[in-house]
Amino acid sequence: MRENIGNTLRQTAVFGTWIIVALVVIYIASGIYIIPQDQIGVLQRWGRVVDPAVPPGIHYAIPWPLHRVSKVPIKVMHRVSIDDFFSSTEPGSKSAILYEITGLNSYCISGDNNLVNLVAVIQYNIYDAVKYLFNVTDNERLLMEAACSSIIHTLAGMPIDEILTSGKPELETGILTNLQASLDDLGCGLNVSFVEVRDVSPPANAQEAFEDVINAQIDKKKAVNNAESYKNQKIPQAKADAAALNEQAEAYKNEVIAKAEGETERFLALLAEYKKAPDVTRTRLYLETITDIFKTVRKKYVFDKNNDGESSQLKLFIPD
Repeated sequence: MRENIGNTLRQTAVFGTWIIVALVVIYIASGIYIIPQDQIGVLQRWGRVVDPAVPPGIHYAIPWPLHRVSKVPIKVMHRVSIDDFFSSTEPGSKSAILYEITGLNSYCISGDNNLVNLVAVIQYNIYDAVKYLFNVTDNERLLMEAACSSIIHTLAGMPIDEILTSGKPELETGILTNLQASLDDLGCGLNVSFVEVRDVSPPANAQEAFEDVINAQIDKKKAVNNAESYKNQKIPQAKADAAALNEQAEAYKNEVIAKAEGETERFLALLAEYKKAPDVTRTRLYLETITDIFKTVRKKYVFDKNNDGESSQLKLFIPD
C-alpha cells in the first residue's frame, strides 16, 4: 500500500510539473501579439506607456501584469449622426424622448432668433492613440456633446435666410472649425475630417412661409442675374458705339481742319497775287467766278451794250 501511495504521489508530482511547465509556456507564449494593418498598439509597462505607436505586425512583450498592449484603430474613419436638434415623432428618437421628458421640441436658434431643425453627420478618426485611451473615458459621447455645442455656436452667428439658402458650406465649415478647436482643447486625440449637414429646415408649422421667402429670394437672385447679364451685354456694345462715334468725330475734325488749312493757304496765296497786280487778279477772279456760275445755268443769253451802257439786241444764244 505504501509503495502504491508513493507511486501515485510521484506520478502526481510529475503530472503537476508538466502542468506547471505547460502553464509557463502558455504564459510566455501569450506575450505574442499581432497588430492589424489599420491599427497601432500602445505598449504599457506597469501602467506606464513605453511605446505609444507599436506598428502593425507580429510583436512580443512580457505578458500581464508586467506589460499590457492596447490596440487602437487609428486608420479607421468613424461616422456619427447628430440629430439632437431635429424634431421627430419616431419612437425612440432623441426628439421624441426629449418631448416625453420635458414637453419641449428639439431645435436650434439662428442669429436672428429664428427656429431651425438640423441633422449633421460627423466623420472623424483617431490621430493620437495615447490621448484617446487615457484622457477621456467615453470619446464618442464627448464628440457628440462637443458637436452639439459647435452647432449651437455656429448657427447663432448666421441669419436664417443664409442658413436655408446659400450658407450651407459656410455652416459646415464653421461647425468643423469650432468642433475641432473644442476637441483639441479637451485633448481627446480625435480629428474631425468632414462635416455634412444632411438636413436643415425650419419647423414644420413655419415651413410654408419659409418656402415662400426662399422662392422670393430665388426670384430676386434670378432677376439680379438677368440684369447683370443685360448689363454685361449692353456695356460692351455701348463702348463699341462710343468708340465708333469718337473715330467718326476725329475723322470729321481732321477733315474740317485740313480743308480749312487748305482754304487758308489758297486765300493767302491769292492775296499775295492780288497785292502784286490787283486789276489783273480782280479780272481773273471775276472770269473764274462767271465760269463756275455758267456751269450751273441751264440757258444762257448774251447781250451786247450800247455806248450809253444800255442793253441792245440779243447777240448770242447758248443752248443747254
